[in-house]
Amino acid sequence: MLTGGLMFRFKRRTHERELELEREEALEHITHAVHVQLCEELQDIATLALNDIHEHTDIEHVFLNAVAIRRGIDAVLAKGGDAFGAEMKMEDQATRSGAMLAQAARNMAILSGSLNNSNTRGDISLGLGFEREAFG
Repeated sequence: MLTGGLMFRFKRRTHERELELEREEALEHITHAVHVQLCEELQDIATLALNDIHEHTDIEHVFLNAVAIRRGIDAVLAKGGDAFGAEMKMEDQATRSGAMLAQAARNMAILSGSLNNSNTRGDISLGLGFEREAFG
């Protein structure tokens, strides 16, 4: 039979493990929600950009930047990478930008408890080569 002190420590450790599991689950939910939001915003802005093509707009450049930004978003939010980790040093600028955007958006969502606290649309517009205000 466990003594009072041992029982208390056992219960405390059990409680700490439960809290850690809850935190991990909450982080997974937040990460998924941010991933979905960023992917939808990227698709929306890329579609608007490709539909609003001017003579001086390089369609291929916009498309390739959108793909690279998505690759960076996926690297951080779907694969658990670090935007400032060694694996990102080998990537192109647009991929690193997507990774930094993803990490910043997730951090803001964690700190604020909201998905609507950053100007991700403006950041995505910049990443695609447009002005921050170009697509709202």
